[in-house]
Amino acid sequence: MNKIDWTDKNAVLQKLNNYIKSNNDTLVDSGSNQEWRHILDYCNKFNYDIKKLCSDLGYDYWKLKGKKLPINYYKDYSVLKNTILNFIKEYGYFTQISELKNNYNVPPTVIQKHGGIEKIKNDIGYVGNDLVDESGFRNRSHYEYIVAQFLIHNNIPYKREQHPFPKPYQNLRSDFMFEESNGNVWHLEVWGYRESDVDGKRSQEYCKNKEQKIDLYNRYGINLISIENNVFENTFNDIQKKLSNILSPILKINLKPVPHEFLINPNKLADDDLFAEIMKLSQDDFTLPSESEFTSDNKNLFYEALRRFGNYTNFAKHYGVVTNNKHKYWNEENVQNRLLSIHEKYKYLPTSIEIRNNKLSKQDKLFIGIVDATKTVYKNTIKAYLTFYESCVKNGRNLGAKDVEYLTNLYNLKYFRKDKVSQDDRDRAYNILLKIN
Repeated sequence: MNKIDWTDKNAVLQKLNNYIKSNNDTLVDSGSNQEWRHILDYCNKFNYDIKKLCSDLGYDYWKLKGKKLPINYYKDYSVLKNTILNFIKEYGYFTQISELKNNYNVPPTVIQKHGGIEKIKNDIGYVGNDLVDESGFRNRSHYEYIVAQFLIHNNIPYKREQHPFPKPYQNLRSDFMFEESNGNVWHLEVWGYRESDVDGKRSQEYCKNKEQKIDLYNRYGINLISIENNVFENTFNDIQKKLSNILSPILKINLKPVPHEFLINPNKLADDDLFAEIMKLSQDDFTLPSESEFTSDNKNLFYEALRRFGNYTNFAKHYGVVTNNKHKYWNEENVQNRLLSIHEKYKYLPTSIEIRNNKLSKQDKLFIGIVDATKTVYKNTIKAYLTFYESCVKNGRNLGAKDVEYLTNLYNLKYFRKDKVSQDDRDRAYNILLKIN
């Protein structure tokens, strides 16, 4: 082991970082490692906090160790604050309570103990335009934002945060208010919790206030439209269907679905950015990673794609890529487009034997799946290639010497098995050669 000056913190940090990198970015099962024991012993000797050193390097010590966070880990406000700041730096928006809970194991009760989301936002000086809809109103939840955008794009007039009750309840406000032409008024509440939700003291208190508010609507005979949170536990398309089923009979208008781009959280990744992040997990440039390839840290990307596009196949089709279920993707058009890309790059089409013997699919992503695709769509590679060459002749695309050699060998049955080449194949090759010459 290389000797270092343990009084030099930068040298210690470099030593620790080198060890973590050499251990595949983890400290799991490092307890019996001699070098790790050496680092720990000297850190203790020179009064270094190993957790603080990991933090200085940009690591979470507990994640490196593969352990659950200790009880009261986020009791220290500075720890929670740094976690949120790191999230904003990485994703570009202020995290929601559910994201803190799912991604960082931050109990919602901890957020409340530190003053709530709004207090934390003010404390760190966050000024992002979270959930501001196209009317300029800043919504308190994504649920409200979705409803607002849905109404805006259906040209439905409404008012926000009106006061439906007389004294002494005049300070209570509804989320939306509609006025019919006959003067009839409806108030709409988007509820964040149901009684079946188990989320600790926060949800219990919310549901108690919700019940009291509903009682007031009933007591004063005020028209109430309730939208429960399970409406939003669907794809954007299904969310709009449910909203339409609830609101259309009351508003007496046929509400139409709007593109999901208008409903997504404005501070979350745009569709193209979401696709780019997901494709970082892909093994090539045209196949989406399977669900099993996502980890607990990025599984939210997979679910977000499903929520926006309805299913993974629609997401793939939108971006011209394939899912792992490739047989649903390959058709004549896609095979021919791939062959064209190969020909443009290599100036000829390597035979299926060349592709497999030389393992070209490991050298260039263009060759991944193409041999099997030609067999699926055209019965064999020969017929797929002949179709490609006929298209080249028809569209005036130049064919090179290797293309001519392939067609000549095919016609003369040179290097081709006779049982794999039909007379029709030979006739097609001959006609292409005639047109070339």
